Amino acid sequence: MVRVLTGAQVQEERAHENYIHHLDLKPSSYKFYFKSNPTPAQQRKGGLWGVVRFSAPVWNGRCSFNNQHGVRCGRRTVFGIGYCWQHLEDKRHLKIGPSLIMKTKTDRTGNTVRDLHGRIVKEPIGRGVFADDPHKNKGDIDFKRDHLVMQYQGEVVTDQEAAIRYGLHTNPYTLKATERIYNRSTGRYYSRDNKSAPIIDAALLRGVGAIINHKPHRAANVYFQCQKIPHTDEWVYKILANRDILNGEELYVDYGDSYGDFTNKNFPTFTTQSKYIKGPAWY
Repeated sequence: MVRVLTGAQVQEERAHENYIHHLDLKPSSYKFYFKSNPTPAQQRKGGLWGVVRFSAPVWNGRCSFNNQHGVRCGRRTVFGIGYCWQHLEDKRHLKIGPSLIMKTKTDRTGNTVRDLHGRIVKEPIGRGVFADDPHKNKGDIDFKRDHLVMQYQGEVVTDQEAAIRYGLHTNPYTLKATERIYNRSTGRYYSRDNKSAPIIDAALLRGVGAIINHKPHRAANVYFQCQKIPHTDEWVYKILANRDILNGEELYVDYGDSYGDFTNKNFPTFTTQSKYIKGPAWY
């Protein structure tokens, strides 16, 4: 069934797609840190720790939804900039919540937490994005295969800025268009960065797409697609359904081979941490 939009709905859709370029931004209470494996001294000290590759405010924006009377929603959001939680669900059929991917819970000394019966306690790795249409039953199809789920939005940065921020480390919030190149000597295709395409970094300008968690290609249900708009210098980075996605499913995308091995305890990760909340030493 094809959804037919009225004139007002078309204008609202266009306004939202352009919203990321004209955000009513205010700095939030979050900062962005690069974390290394904690030393015993860092664990004893508590609070934030790690190598600060760069530290800058994470931005939040006001919800772009306008009701039938032209009154704009007053909620602000840090994660999933563009719509607040309610209008993200109503307009995009998406929801941000605790991921279904679990990790072993540890205390601030790094020891595994167990319950009263000696079983290892698990906790979500963080936030995730779910297909969520309040007008459908759980298990109904929300997004058909190859249909647009959302755009990947964030801050446009230069190669120099990305190098200053991350150096040689992988940043899971950065996306750049690639092209397939055929190697005659090996008879195989390989991927190469498209030099004319921009780098989208969602570390400090956190669009919904940046919150989708990683799974290998065979387990992923969405994929990235980068398109250059004809006769312009602009690019659109899209997230499309890899197969039919059911209502209530968590979305997963393949970050690529360079994403890293999270089973290695020394593999560095990026995170946000509220500067007003003192987290445990290991966070």
